[in-house]
Amino acid sequence: MHLDETQPSPDLQPWLETACRAVGIPSHRLDTAALIALAGQVAASGLRPMAPVAAHIWGLALSRGGDPETTRRAIIESLPAQPVATHEREDRQHWQLFVQGCCHRLQLAPGLVPLEEIPALTREVAHASIRPMAPVVAHLLGLTTDAGPTLRERTDAVLEALSRAATVSGQQTEAGPTGNPDPQVAS
Repeated sequence: MHLDETQPSPDLQPWLETACRAVGIPSHRLDTAALIALAGQVAASGLRPMAPVAAHIWGLALSRGGDPETTRRAIIESLPAQPVATHEREDRQHWQLFVQGCCHRLQLAPGLVPLEEIPALTREVAHASIRPMAPVVAHLLGLTTDAGPTLRERTDAVLEALSRAATVSGQQTEAGPTGNPDPQVAS
């Protein structure tokens, strides 16, 4: 049982490395503890669907040379001052205000953030893989925004790599693959 919610489970490391390889990002570039903490803070604000979007924005800002701590703080500062009420959590206006606030603080064009696509793509990842991989993949997609392939192509590459790894490892649960996805990666 993994009790520290701010640290990724050691079982997740091989899956992180598989996803990173799929998009050409060295896994050492990921601060998974900070990424998990950021997603948790956004979710706790009542904007749960924006947790992967925040992870994507952080990756995008870092790909443009942003300082990790400064950009993470700017995203947190963009959260609503009061938690969003339960009946308003799916209100896209709250989502847009959050993204606009992040982009303004980080000097990014809001059009760079695929507000509708990221939650849909990360739902696919969560259902096809291990749920904690959703914000990680969103972050990787942000880091690779200028890499050439489309968002859909990059997502498909990650999904295919994770699926192939699950098949190779032969370990699949209802929640997604478990165990070491890649025999080349030490457990």
